[in-house]
Amino acid sequence: MGQPGYLTFAERISVALARVMHGIMHSPAYRWLHRHGMRGRPFVIAVPYLWLLLFFVVPFLIVLKIAFAKTVLGIPPYSPLLEWIGEQAVTVNLNLANFTFLLRDT
Repeated sequence: MGQPGYLTFAERISVALARVMHGIMHSPAYRWLHRHGMRGRPFVIAVPYLWLLLFFVVPFLIVLKIAFAKTVLGIPPYSPLLEWIGEQAVTVNLNLANFTFLLRDT
């Protein structure tokens, strides 16, 4: 295949990947993680969970906060759910009127 002494594209990619893997596997960070029993599997599994957290759970919590808040004229157009009383006490203000309206309407 080709002239002697020249590498094909696939061979060059293979050599480059081997160098990268060698560099990763002999890095201090990789050895420290490997010595403490941390492999790559938990990190690979964590990616979809972080995706769900970012694009599903966070917006869901925002909508849930708005659903339980009272409507007010202003910016933001809803009241806060948690309010500090003094320095150590917190009150939780949940408005269930929207949900009772939906249940009565059915």
